[in-house]
Amino acid sequence: MLNFTYQVKLKQKMLRLSTFQQKFITFLYLPSTTRATFESNQFRNFWSVKKSEEEKCREDGLPSKPAADEAFKVPESWSQPKIVVIGAGIAGLSAAHRLVQCGLCDVTILEATDRPGGRIQSCWFTNSVAELGASLIEGACVANSVYNLAVMERLLQSPVTRQGPSKGLFYSSRGKPIETSVAHKAYAVFRQIESMAISLYGNEICSEDANLDVFMNSHIRRELMHFPESERQGALMVMNNYLASIKERMGASLECVNTKYYGSLPSLPGGNVKIPVGFVGVLAPLIRDIPDCTIKYCKPVECIRWDACEADRPRACVQCTEDESYDADYVVITTPLGFLKDKASCFFVPNLPAKKMEAINNLGFGHSNNLFLQFPEPMWLRDEGNIMFAWHPDDFSKTKSWVKGLTSLKIDDKSGQVLTGVVSGKDAITMETLDADQIMTDIQKQMQTFLGNPTIPKPSIILRSKWSTNVYSQGAFTYISTDSGLGHIKDLADPVPEPCQSETPVLLFAGEHTSHRNYSTTHGARDSGIREANRILNYTKELRGAPSKQKN
Repeated sequence: MLNFTYQVKLKQKMLRLSTFQQKFITFLYLPSTTRATFESNQFRNFWSVKKSEEEKCREDGLPSKPAADEAFKVPESWSQPKIVVIGAGIAGLSAAHRLVQCGLCDVTILEATDRPGGRIQSCWFTNSVAELGASLIEGACVANSVYNLAVMERLLQSPVTRQGPSKGLFYSSRGKPIETSVAHKAYAVFRQIESMAISLYGNEICSEDANLDVFMNSHIRRELMHFPESERQGALMVMNNYLASIKERMGASLECVNTKYYGSLPSLPGGNVKIPVGFVGVLAPLIRDIPDCTIKYCKPVECIRWDACEADRPRACVQCTEDESYDADYVVITTPLGFLKDKASCFFVPNLPAKKMEAINNLGFGHSNNLFLQFPEPMWLRDEGNIMFAWHPDDFSKTKSWVKGLTSLKIDDKSGQVLTGVVSGKDAITMETLDADQIMTDIQKQMQTFLGNPTIPKPSIILRSKWSTNVYSQGAFTYISTDSGLGHIKDLADPVPEPCQSETPVLLFAGEHTSHRNYSTTHGARDSGIREANRILNYTKELRGAPSKQKN
């Protein structure tokens, strides 16, 4: 049961939400056994339940119809193109929502799993919301479309709590804490080195060809010589921890990261913000305003046949695995880059253009999993800060365990009994293959070793994400690898066939991996869905309706 204080706070937050949002979020807080039954028996019905427009307007204070941009509004008299959206993540939902807003309602979303959201997945763990996927609005400001959505839906209230730099103590693998003064000096030096790497982006005279690991470590070794000899070892371990935190953001070894493009990582002002009732809440308005039965769950797509020449054949045919197909004038593909890397060669008939396949194969797709650990009793105070793991270089090279991919454990839940962490890179893949007891044993051993405290108990319950072994994601988010650049992201965003080929495009691509300004972010994914919806709307206005089934 929730503790009383948190129940009161949660109720206060819920009362600020619309009726639909309250029902939407309440689903999140069902007991796990009830939720499991609910999901299996009534899940699809839950998402498709809609009120009449009059009831929505009266109870939720919403307009009777979603507000439309008049510049994109399509006249009702025009023929409607058939549009199939593959994937009900935030990119796919945003695309469908935008199309419906502007009058194109012949939209079908095919979702391979039994839930919407894609890599947005909130669930209940002890006395708080656990985010298995996206957990923060990165850059909480008006320029962020997900932030706008959260504010308009009253998921955020002023004053907004913005997360600052991580605070806590560094503990070495030799069982001793590192002096705070040394950690602060090391942090300042590390940020200077990181700023140098960031400044290389957009520098036309830059000749840096080394990967990010080589670049950072060469400068770290140089700067360490300015530390007193007694502080060098501690400073090195702290800076190695910060290096690991960059790996955490990339989801891959820094040896795979292109130094020239490190500065291209999205960065909006406003800090990072957590949605108190769960990130999944931003999906509610998108689902609420699209027609019933638009989303079809448990419909994995086997292949997309396109480039039909005959007038009596559809421009595209989306084939599902259950001998079920959907004809389409436009297909919006929002599947993650990891899925495309594995399936693109056989997913499209005929194959995609060579430059599109090159982009899919060369861009990096990182591995990252969130980990939640509940302990029988808290051994820390809530304002104590994080537990930062600082590996001695010799210990790090000898250790084969997946725990090397865990840079810190954070205290950020309401009960005070839960620590959270992120495991990235190959270690994230390894963690997914282990049973829960092995993970809890490894964590206990790690904490006892670094804290120098043999009394640290074993966690009692764990929760973890498994994005790498999920066949529909096969990873977490995009990064610019040593074999790629931003041009590859732009190539991924191009429709097929390209407009320069004098043909109306059939295949359109959305998702964070197609957003060259905001790749790896949820707002990048949302923006890309709206971008492709606008593309379809522009073609519809140009053609004054659905496209011809023949090549132009």
